[in-house]
Order: sequence, then structure tokens, then C-alpha cells
Amino acid sequence: MAGMRHDDVRMCVATDAGVKGGPMADVQLVIRWNLSDDKTLAFNLPVMRPILFLAAFNMFQFEPEVNLEIYKKLESGTTIVSGPGFGISFHSGPGYESDLENPGESFVAFGPVFNWKWAIVLNPDRNSLKTIGA
Repeated sequence: MAGMRHDDVRMCVATDAGVKGGPMADVQLVIRWNLSDDKTLAFNLPVMRPILFLAAFNMFQFEPEVNLEIYKKLESGTTIVSGPGFGISFHSGPGYESDLENPGESFVAFGPVFNWKWAIVLNPDRNSLKTIGA
């Protein structure tokens, strides 16, 4: 998973101090349950970011989430995936005004995460799904 995020609380290790967000990526364990022909419930368990942030930056960020994925096949044959998601964010580390050389005071926080997924299925003829989306 890769994309962008906006965060006016936590430090982003990929941007300068004071920037509220930036690029993000994670390797996740994704478990899907088919609800119907066009709906799937997906559980995303972050793997890379929690380990990397703890080992390299002395921070902890863990955001497991559940997403409802609704598949819509267009006349062109392209499949679009869209749907709401909900998760929980756990954080321990400095705020967004910090950078790697000058970390500010650390804090612990947790709270809800709401998202909306938009994606395009790249290989509909194969057994495994590969998608591009946010």
C-alpha cells in the first residue's frame, strides 16, 4: 500500500518539520471475506511501518483497519473498487513540528481512522487481485 496522508499531529519521517503529512507506504497482511459477487470485507493488518518506525525512528505507528470493498465492472472491462473503511490509530512518538535531527517531546495517542478506498483492478484475468488506488 502506498499513497499520501494528511496528519496535523504526528511527525512524518519523509518530510521537513512543520509539514502536516506526506508520502506513506506499508506492507500489510490483507485478509478478505467475500460477502457477495460484488462486495468484499477486507481486514488490513500493517506489518512494515510498525517494525520500521520502532527500529529506525524510535516511534510506534499501528493502524489496523476494516474496509468494505464494492466492485463495479465497467463496459470497458475495467473493474473499479470503492468503499468505506474504519480503523484504529495507535501512535507513540513526536509531533509534526519535529524532524529526525530535532525530535520534539513524544506523546501517546489513539483514535479512530475513517477512509474511503478508490482503486482499479489491474489483472482481472488472474486469480489474485492487484490494484492501484488510495
